[in-house]
Amino acid sequence: MMDVKKSPPAHSEGLPRVGAAISPLASLSMRSGSVVLGPILPEDTGSIFLWLNDVESIVLDLPYRPVDWMNYNGWLEDFSKNPSQVIFAIRRIHDPKIIGFVVFVEISAVHRSAKFGIRIGAETDRSKGYGKEAIRLALTYAWKHLNLNRVRLSVFDSNRRAIAAYRAAGFQHEGTLREAAYINGGWTDVVLMGALRSQSP
Repeated sequence: MMDVKKSPPAHSEGLPRVGAAISPLASLSMRSGSVVLGPILPEDTGSIFLWLNDVESIVLDLPYRPVDWMNYNGWLEDFSKNPSQVIFAIRRIHDPKIIGFVVFVEISAVHRSAKFGIRIGAETDRSKGYGKEAIRLALTYAWKHLNLNRVRLSVFDSNRRAIAAYRAAGFQHEGTLREAAYINGGWTDVVLMGALRSQSP
């Protein structure tokens, strides 16, 4: 606990300002100690579009292929029309600017399962615990609001940072597809991971 007799540390990027107020949207959204999961706002769309076209970042998850604005708008609009998928913006709890997003796709009411994905947009926002907290919030949403029993994902074996965050949030290794993806000039293994409601931390 911080000694109240001492002056609080100076604010730095990524840390909440002392006495900073939570926005009305954040106060109504799912939140943890440092991040909020909430709806995508019109002002968020430009950032997401840039992240999906970031060559260096996209190869952590997918083969690179530029996304044009028309297809991007269709992809984003489909989340509001298709009940088998949902998207949330990730924000710092005291900052309304979007820093990433999480998605559930292939939501099955019969099997009570879905596929999960996450993106933290800027490198400066990675390795700060935001992703891990967002994953935990997303799983809580999956169990309590979607009534899912299982959430799965796939991740490149080379993306060790993401694998560590998934494990810390409750995902377990379920298998490896050897040399299953051709990424950035070479073959990489794809790791399959899953989380079960009964084993949720």
